[in-house]
Amino acid sequence: MARNMEMDLAKVWAKSKPPRLPHEIRQPAGRLGAGSLLAQRIRPSYIASAVHFDGATNLQNASLTAANSSLWSASMWVRFASAVNGSFYGLTGNDTATIQSETFGASNGSAVTPISVGMNDGTDADVGLTATGGPFAFATWFHLLISVDASVAPAIGKFYLNGVDVTNNQSSNPAPRTFGFSALPALIGADATGDNMLGDMAEVWVAPGVSLLVAGDIPLATRRKFIDANGFPANPTGFPASAMLFSGDASTFGTNQGTGGAFTTTGTLTNASTSPSS
Repeated sequence: MARNMEMDLAKVWAKSKPPRLPHEIRQPAGRLGAGSLLAQRIRPSYIASAVHFDGATNLQNASLTAANSSLWSASMWVRFASAVNGSFYGLTGNDTATIQSETFGASNGSAVTPISVGMNDGTDADVGLTATGGPFAFATWFHLLISVDASVAPAIGKFYLNGVDVTNNQSSNPAPRTFGFSALPALIGADATGDNMLGDMAEVWVAPGVSLLVAGDIPLATRRKFIDANGFPANPTGFPASAMLFSGDASTFGTNQGTGGAFTTTGTLTNASTSPSS
């Protein structure tokens, strides 16, 4: 009889035990394993490498292979190192207009200064966009996505910062503009005025002649080609074709994967200590 009671109690205990959790969500308290469902949801599907610009290093192409156009788009990840002027990309002319087409960067050496995009046709700087968000803190990754169409007057454009529309359109061109790109010097990590980038960059895509705009905006599906729904970098294999594409670590970043021709490195690129995929 005692044995029968023990068996009955065992049956009751078996029925009252909590269900056994699947392996992928059974983790020790306070620890999230790499195989957990939550970890799988927040891990980036693509791991981007990044490079460091030391304030003296930049990439240059003396004669860019790209057609003149009213259209221009760009995407890149940037991380400011400290309070210093810096341009991420510059395109220069050979006349008195020092900045021939476009340049953008952090100006005036302040983390709270807006990131700006300026474009001109060699005579007047009349197409501009400013990211009104901020402050743009140091040692923090930001994703910039920009598209400008100056085939209309005034020009239209969009500026997305970390996937959020922060456009402040300052365009005042009285007539459509065509910007010079063909055979002009192009720089990555600098502009013609000597404002070199001090900080980190990753997945730099610059596309003269390419518009991402549809009905005046960059559609969500297009934005997802550059930044995923969790705010991580997208794989550049899905980027539209462009004159300039720089990706990878210090050993590969200096090689232009776009159609605009080879760039030479002035100074030395090094691997960044962090990545926008981190």
